[in-house]
Amino acid sequence: MSKIEGKEDENEGLSPLAIGYGWVARITSISIEAALFVLGAFWLDRYLGTIPFLTIFGALAACMILVLRLYTLVKSLSEDKTDGK
Repeated sequence: MSKIEGKEDENEGLSPLAIGYGWVARITSISIEAALFVLGAFWLDRYLGTIPFLTIFGALAACMILVLRLYTLVKSLSEDKTDGK
């Protein structure tokens, strides 16, 4: 396959199943980050005995983190494709 910036393509020689597992790992790690953020805010809300302010704030912050992480993932993929031309 082609070389990108002097490095070999990371998917070269991998089976489609292995490439799929790589995608599952990327998406799972992003979703776990968001879930842990919300659960941490929920726990802190319960610990402090406050209204669900921190849980709502944690959910909104997790959504922002999720969007930013997905944006950087898509941006890195599009840069790889444009560099390979």
